[in-house]
Amino acid sequence: MKRCLSIAGISILLRGDAEDAEMVDGRYGPFLIEPCESPSAAIDLALYDPPQQMPWSGESLKNVVTGPAFHLSSDGFSAHIKSDGSYAALEAPRLERCLDAVLRYVLSRQLVDRGGLLLHASAIVRGGRAWIFAGPSGVGKTTISQNIKGTLLGDEAIALVIHDGQLVCHSTPYWRATPASAPAAALVFPTQGAPNAVALLSPGRALGKLLSCVGPLLPSAQDNVMILADRVVGLGSGRLFDVQLESIEAIQSWLEPQIDDLPVPLDLIE
Repeated sequence: MKRCLSIAGISILLRGDAEDAEMVDGRYGPFLIEPCESPSAAIDLALYDPPQQMPWSGESLKNVVTGPAFHLSSDGFSAHIKSDGSYAALEAPRLERCLDAVLRYVLSRQLVDRGGLLLHASAIVRGGRAWIFAGPSGVGKTTISQNIKGTLLGDEAIALVIHDGQLVCHSTPYWRATPASAPAAALVFPTQGAPNAVALLSPGRALGKLLSCVGPLLPSAQDNVMILADRVVGLGSGRLFDVQLESIEAIQSWLEPQIDDLPVPLDLIE
C-alpha cells in the first residue's frame, strides 16, 4: 500500500501492507491525493491486528532522543522519527490512533520548516475568515465550534501558517474536517468561569498561551517554534483575545454576538 496525504500544502507518503489500506482510506480519505510527487516526508508502517479490547490510548507513550532520531514507545507500540521530521517508522497495532500519534509529530515538524504551527485548536470560518479557538483539552474548543454558526475548519487541531505576511488557518484530519483554508480573523483562548468576559491579550500573555497550544514537538523544532510563535503574535496584534465563558448556553447567547462586535483590525489581513 502507498498513500499520499496533503495537509496544509505538505505531502506525506504512507507505505504499508495491503491490509492497512482500508484503515488509512477511511481515516484520511479527504486528505489523500494522487499522484504523490516529491513528498516532504514518509512514514513506513508495520502494523498488526490488535488484541481484542486493547486499551492503548497514547497517554502512556514514552519518548527518548538518541542522536538524529526521536523514539516513541509503549506496550506494543514503537516509533522512530528523524529529527527533521522527514521520515518515521511505526510498528504498532492497526489502530487509527497509533498512526495519528506519529503523524502529528511529523506534520508538526514539517510545518515549522514552512513557517507554520500545529495548534490544539478548533476553527470556524465566518465571512471568509477563520476564528480560531485554542487551548488545552477541556476548555470547550469543540463545544464552541459546534455551537457557533459558520463553516467548520477543524475541531481539535489546525495548522496556522505565515504566508506572505498573513496568518492563514488550514484544516487538518483532526477531526471532522476536509481540506480547506482561510485567512485568520482572530485567535481566541477560551476558559471556563464566571462572569462572561472578553479581553485583548498583551503580547507577552498571548505568547505564553500560544506556546501552550503548539505541538506535539520534536526537540529539534523548539527553537524555531519560539521564533515563529513570536511572529504570529506580532502579526496577530489586535486579534488575540482571552474569553471567559460561564456556560455552554453562553456560546450562542453571549459569545457569538461578541465575535461580531469585537474590534478586529481586518485591514491587517486584507
